[in-house]
Amino acid sequence: MELMEINLRHDDAVSHLGSLAQQYKVPVTGASYGAPMWDKTKHAQILDDAELVISRLTNWTEKRLEYR
Repeated sequence: MELMEINLRHDDAVSHLGSLAQQYKVPVTGASYGAPMWDKTKHAQILDDAELVISRLTNWTEKRLEYR
């Protein structure tokens, strides 16, 4: 399954998604990210948000490896 970035913005996303993926045995392959990247005035905001989303996806991936 591929997640949308909105799923990774929640503070409990890593633990919640990890539990669901393990419970239903659904692999998560990555995440899509939607933002108006063509709008130069929003680049700083988008980069900050992308950093949060990517760090949580990375954290989730590391936790998933621990579950195995």
